[in-house]
Amino acid sequence: MLPLREILLQSGRLLRRHPGLLLPVIAVALGERLLQPGKEFSAPILVGLLLLSLAVHSGLLSMIRSAHNSEMGAWDAFLIGVGRYFAPILAGSMVQFALVFLTLLPIVAWLRASVGIPDLKALKTYIDAQQVPPPALAEPLIQWTAAICAWAAVWGIVFFFLALWQQFVAAQSLSWLRAWQASAAFVRSHWLRMTGLLALQALSLGLGFALLSTRTVLAAEIGGVALVLVNCYFTVATMLAIMGPAAEPKGENVDATA
Repeated sequence: MLPLREILLQSGRLLRRHPGLLLPVIAVALGERLLQPGKEFSAPILVGLLLLSLAVHSGLLSMIRSAHNSEMGAWDAFLIGVGRYFAPILAGSMVQFALVFLTLLPIVAWLRASVGIPDLKALKTYIDAQQVPPPALAEPLIQWTAAICAWAAVWGIVFFFLALWQQFVAAQSLSWLRAWQASAAFVRSHWLRMTGLLALQALSLGLGFALLSTRTVLAAEIGGVALVLVNCYFTVATMLAIMGPAAEPKGENVDATA
């Protein structure tokens, strides 16, 4: 893995040489703006938007791989990526979601049987009155919170080691299972640099969301643009983390919009 500073610098250079890499991210962002609070969408529409987002992401990863290696035109790479990488990325994402859900079910069942369901209405009454609730009311909620936090912490560690599995699918044309294994091995070998890279990504996304959630229209618009740029930039950065130094353009620079 390249030094973190070199990954960040090369990601910026690759984006400047291939600004068309931003277009799939912009398309997804515009689609997500349809899901505004207060609007109701049927389940098939939501599932369709999710599938479209995964397909676009698959194409974007392929575009980055092509730009990194100075190969084919970006839009050819996008279509090839959708056809070649969408299926394993979809399958791996479905398995991941299923595992998260299935591991939560026994925890919830155990909590309901051993602790019971917290009486949230009674707790709210004490909180509204600014009174300390009795232990019989507070302890079930504390135990539920502790158990769910422990479950989330375990999955947080798992997600850290699987942070690059979709990138490995595109970078090395792997199945989702082999990509999981490759991601875990890579992150384990480079855990310190990966922690720095993912921390920078989380911090940048957090700042973007903070701006987006403000009531000032200009700040919100800046936050929306920042999220698009950050999302694309760190998608490039995580690909370069596993692919190494970018190839120099052969002859004339090939613009990703070609």
